[in-house]
Amino acid sequence: MSTKTSAVFITALFLLSVGFSTLGLAQSTETFVFLDFPSQVQVVVGSSSIQSVSVKNIGDYVNVVDLSVETTAPISASVTPGSQQIDRGDTGTFSLSLLSSPSDVINRYPSKLHLRGNGVDVTKDFTLVVVPTPEKKFEINSNYLVLLNKYESLNKRFSEVKGSGCVLVRAGDVNAVAPKQIVDDLQTLNDKVEKSRIAIKEDDFVTADVETNKGKDLSNKIDSDINSLRAAQESCEADKARVSGYLTGGTLGTTLGIVVIVALLGLMAYNHYSKKPEIRKLIPSSSPMPKSGSTNLAQHPGVKRVGQGRPEFRYEFRKKDK
Repeated sequence: MSTKTSAVFITALFLLSVGFSTLGLAQSTETFVFLDFPSQVQVVVGSSSIQSVSVKNIGDYVNVVDLSVETTAPISASVTPGSQQIDRGDTGTFSLSLLSSPSDVINRYPSKLHLRGNGVDVTKDFTLVVVPTPEKKFEINSNYLVLLNKYESLNKRFSEVKGSGCVLVRAGDVNAVAPKQIVDDLQTLNDKVEKSRIAIKEDDFVTADVETNKGKDLSNKIDSDINSLRAAQESCEADKARVSGYLTGGTLGTTLGIVVIVALLGLMAYNHYSKKPEIRKLIPSSSPMPKSGSTNLAQHPGVKRVGQGRPEFRYEFRKKDK
């Protein structure tokens, strides 16, 4: 075997040994496992609970391991004993102690168990659930009923307000029937009411409490939005009434003015023509009128000569009968 070939062979053996060593280290982190630990652990609000935690050494040697707990729950959580030696193939047991205060918020909290040791780093995720007392369950059920009634009330109020449409027309959307945000919020509130109902039916008061509290906050927002919309509606309707009054008043005033002027002109014309004679006639006093061009004035006893031979006439003025 040449020197060059020997060098390559030695290098390959070295790389293989390093690879197996690395693989052995990677496998050493899997020398312990958790045995049958539940995915969900409960503690009643204001009380305490103890949960057993079992781990097994599946490695090739004895090891000393430490177990700790990490949780987002606002409770006291601890593990005893803090560490213990576990032989190869044996199982060790720890105690997880949970202590809740009456003021803790019932909910689900992500949590984790962490096992560490020489070449050991194993975790176990679980959910820590702070559940309500019987009294708290009754309170949650009452809150659900209150929320249900409020939802129905808000839905009715909004239906009454959106009927006007004044604000929507004012905003330029004459085809809309309701502000979309309130419609969406009412739908979301209805979903939360329904989730609470189902959760209570399934004895899941944690979910019911969470959804009811979220629904309560949302209902307060919707209530405020409807009040603002109602105020805007009233302002808009007042503006419309004011403008309508101006237009009606102006038209009525103009019409009355025209009527008065026409009446005055008619009265003036009436007075003028009622005082003027219908015609002015020259009529004999008692005899028929002589024919035009007649010279025989003697035949007309009502005609007398006066002065220089001119016939005498009496003038009568007749006014037009009313």
